[in-house]
Amino acid sequence: MAYDPFKEMQETRNQLSYSKRIGFLLGAGTSKAIGISDINELTAKVIDRLSPDSNERVQAVKDCLGDPNCNLEQLSKTLPECSA
Repeated sequence: MAYDPFKEMQETRNQLSYSKRIGFLLGAGTSKAIGISDINELTAKVIDRLSPDSNERVQAVKDCLGDPNCNLEQLSKTLPECSA
């Protein structure tokens, strides 16, 4: 018998319809698997779109952190201390 995705979806829906509480445990790579950028790709995309002046500011924060590969999350957490 060949794999039938439609039949599998119907069966899954059937099984889930019996339960009132359903939970899903998804790993950190789940969004990556469906094509959503991870934090490093998102950082690169944002930095690529910055003006030269803003790019210089980001570089200054990276220099303050001592990490040329830091991502948006790290940048945003440390921005107050590096801008002082």
